[in-house]
Amino acid sequence: MKYVNRYKRLCPYQLEPLTMALRKISDLKPVFTGDNVVEWQSPSGTRYRYERDRCAVGQETIPGSESYEWHVLAKSDVTHAKRRVFELINEDEF
Repeated sequence: MKYVNRYKRLCPYQLEPLTMALRKISDLKPVFTGDNVVEWQSPSGTRYRYERDRCAVGQETIPGSESYEWHVLAKSDVTHAKRRVFELINEDEF
């Protein structure tokens, strides 16, 4: 019973590992970096996009759709964006 928290039961013979939230901000690595855009991807596959011009972080609504729900930042810099993405990932994963 030690693996009960790490796996959810799909059927009696299949187990699927649960996605884990990130423990440290340094675990969050960008998958794309441009002049005004930085993108990260969560362990579950959701993309997060920071756009300097908008001063906001976007959370992809449907994977692969490139449609984002935007969260406005207090300061327009990559450090604040990365912290906000880290918070959003940990909110979604739990």
